[in-house]
Amino acid sequence: MSSESQAYLLSLLCRQLLFGVAPFRARYPDSWLVWEAGEDTVATTPEQESTMTRLPRTRYPERPNGGDALGFVLDGEDGVELAVGRSAENAIVIGESSVSRVHCRLIKLKGVWHLSRVPESMPVSLNRSPVSPGALLRLQSGHELILGNVVLSFHSTASLVDRLQGVGGPQTAVGRR
Repeated sequence: MSSESQAYLLSLLCRQLLFGVAPFRARYPDSWLVWEAGEDTVATTPEQESTMTRLPRTRYPERPNGGDALGFVLDGEDGVELAVGRSAENAIVIGESSVSRVHCRLIKLKGVWHLSRVPESMPVSLNRSPVSPGALLRLQSGHELILGNVVLSFHSTASLVDRLQGVGGPQTAVGRR
């Protein structure tokens, strides 16, 4: 079982950034995985509903609210593995029916985060290229991961600051332009 990753709505992080870039970077020195706002896959049958993981609202939202993106802090020492998927036992929980119970793992090696697809999971793509089960791929700021119908983006603190300030790419702090 993985430890739980802290999650923040990006709109709230924008407010924290108003106090200055240096205090923000000091408070959040780690990398980020951002769940981009998008369409939700809704269960239409009892079978689909039974495969969806629902979490108590006291932990964090099941999905980004109202077009906002949800950012997960990626912290930990070298060798840490963070499981990503639909199951509540993952470090990063994506409560969306198109995501496997354990879809992939993020592994920190020599200070660098890597992506590994779980062999039994549904497909994963990195920058629109399929990821083979068991492959270990280095993540870089701005990389896009697709798990089922969910789009995630990987950021260093610096690229997240740029994104929150509206400079870093095609997204704004509360969704796609």
